[in-house]
Amino acid sequence: MLESALLSVLDYVVGFTIASRCVYYLNRSVQIWPFPNLGTVLLASIWLVLSVRIVFLGLATHGWDSGVSSATQLIIFPMLAAIDLEVRRVPTALVRAGSILTLGAVVASGGISLLISAMGALLLFAAPLILVNIFQPNAIGSGDIRLGVYLGPLLSLGSPPLAVPVALWLACLLTIIVSVAYRIVFRRSLKRIPLVPFILCGVVLVQIMPVWSHLS
Repeated sequence: MLESALLSVLDYVVGFTIASRCVYYLNRSVQIWPFPNLGTVLLASIWLVLSVRIVFLGLATHGWDSGVSSATQLIIFPMLAAIDLEVRRVPTALVRAGSILTLGAVVASGGISLLISAMGALLLFAAPLILVNIFQPNAIGSGDIRLGVYLGPLLSLGSPPLAVPVALWLACLLTIIVSVAYRIVFRRSLKRIPLVPFILCGVVLVQIMPVWSHLS
């Protein structure tokens, strides 16, 4: 479990570094820079080795559905975070791809019962964000809410329902910590905070918590 957690954190850091250099969001489409430098190629090689190891650990521990979901998020999470940090957008194509693959794994592995659980996790994830958007329209964008369609079912694989509110709570806590630290260091407030990186961090932290193995 510790090996998987450490590998996951390292993999996401490397993946985010690569995405920050090579992934762009132009004209409402995700574009990948086709001519990376040598440093990026080396990072990509490290990321590939780490990702393969994590996927195989997921396959061996939780089955093929966990392997599929791990492979999907190892690719999609870094791109979502990098794009939101750069242009404050959540590409629908990435959310749709993650949702389709994750829901496919849910249906194939658990049938209707697990699909119902995934829909419940989706609602549990999206509902608080929708409420915040109603009372504070400028606080959360529609892209952050759409993430629930992907992240809710993703958390339903291998984690109990409690994982969803914990992930959101961790995302809020990380956002507050970074905002306060930014204000202290730079003597000014962040005008607009990209929430996607913090939401994704909350999800990853929940996934690598060993406590869920006893509760799920």
